[in-house]
Amino acid sequence: MRWGAPGSVQELKQQLERLVGLPWVNTVAADRNGGALYVDASVVPHQGADKFGGDCLLLAALLMFDGSRSSCAWGRDDDGTPDGIFGGANAPSMLRSDYVANSNDGYWITNARQPLVGPTPLGYSPLYGPVGVAQHLRTRSGFIGIEELLAQRGQVGPQDLQALMFSNRVLAAELVLPELLPACMAGADALLLSLAEACTAWRSGTARRSWIAAARCCSVSSGTARPSCRESGRWHSMWPIRCTRRAAWRRQQFRPCWRR
Repeated sequence: MRWGAPGSVQELKQQLERLVGLPWVNTVAADRNGGALYVDASVVPHQGADKFGGDCLLLAALLMFDGSRSSCAWGRDDDGTPDGIFGGANAPSMLRSDYVANSNDGYWITNARQPLVGPTPLGYSPLYGPVGVAQHLRTRSGFIGIEELLAQRGQVGPQDLQALMFSNRVLAAELVLPELLPACMAGADALLLSLAEACTAWRSGTARRSWIAAARCCSVSSGTARPSCRESGRWHSMWPIRCTRRAAWRRQQFRPCWRR
């Protein structure tokens, strides 16, 4: 109830830090005064970054700590937060006057202009997530779209965000097509030669838009087919092949980009 009552993002942040009761979700909010807030107010075990760099961490893959020593036990904050979990003041948060955003990715890129790395020298607990890692395509596409809107208009309103959400933009296609099409038309690869018809279709403007829309269809398991989804079989055939996060089409073994 108290989370729904604040009149500003500053007040909401205070309430979230006081309660620290969310199970896992990020919180993103904006107020009528132009303030924007991001905070991870979830319940996180109180194991600081210092515990990860010493001998307390016995098995990193399982996050197994040495429970036989009191020096490796879960800590506590002196702010009324229950023992064993981080208080809100030690959780990742950001207040901005332009924007914050999160697309189920790490906290460290909440605003493209100001990475969120935490207090020096060690930052936030690694249990909140890694920093300095590549963000997924959906996250990157969102930031690109927001920054483009800000560059064009100086501000972003609800209608702009709605249009951005339903723009059917797929960053994967934007990254891959400039390199794919020349290689595809050159036909040096046996597999590419077998998909010559698809290459020709992708090269045309109309088919390219269908290809991008088809990519979106294939990125979700909706079970509903739009007319443009007829290209989805070609997307399925091509995207896993030589797909890297740099959109370089090389003859090496890589995991498909939609998998972690």
